[in-house]
Amino acid sequence: MRQQLVQLLYKVSTSSALDDGYIELAEQLIVNAIIDGLNTARASIWLLNNDNSQCHCQLLLDKNNAESVQSLILTRANFPAYFRALDTQRVIIANNAHTDPATAEFSEHYLTPLGINSMLDAPLRFKGKMIGIFCCEHTGDFRQWEDDECTFLSGLADLYGRALSAQESRLVKQELEAANRYLEERVVERTNTLQKTLETLTGTQEKLIESEKMAAIRQPCGRGCPRSKHPNWCCRYCQ
Repeated sequence: MRQQLVQLLYKVSTSSALDDGYIELAEQLIVNAIIDGLNTARASIWLLNNDNSQCHCQLLLDKNNAESVQSLILTRANFPAYFRALDTQRVIIANNAHTDPATAEFSEHYLTPLGINSMLDAPLRFKGKMIGIFCCEHTGDFRQWEDDECTFLSGLADLYGRALSAQESRLVKQELEAANRYLEERVVERTNTLQKTLETLTGTQEKLIESEKMAAIRQPCGRGCPRSKHPNWCCRYCQ
């Protein structure tokens, strides 16, 4: 692999953006690396849905257009040859994208209007499953993609998997922290509830004890009491 591509791949691999867990930053880093390393006009990330019946554009950068492009969708029903190639090929190398069996379906409505003549696509895999693609689109003359360029793109695809793992770890950590906060709040809530219940029971117990004392004091003794309004009741003075 050319030294330039090796250095760029190393730069991406050592960037904190890959391991911070924020996939948007990693995507920007990687797509810009594709454009710089392969000197191509457009580069994009496409992600498949659960049943691989369609993929949507996660991020597309065009160096001739400062704004990023999203919300594009490709369906297996409309582009069956392309999706079959994704299913079976490690890298889709379309030096002439208008005639290549994998990409010819795009010629009339996509490639020609945008002036795209060559494409290089690398499937993305995560935990053994294909989840999307990196897509490089070259405008101008037809381009012969080199082996080291294919290796470079595949290396970036592997790094994207690392970024996804970091994002997954961050989200799991957030969920655990949220669960711990919830449990702590519940413990505080239950403690407060138990404290109030204990205070209520203590108050009730004190009232019962006081009532029992009063009942004991006012039991009739039959002796009569000079200080009692009732001759058959005694008071604390004659106990």
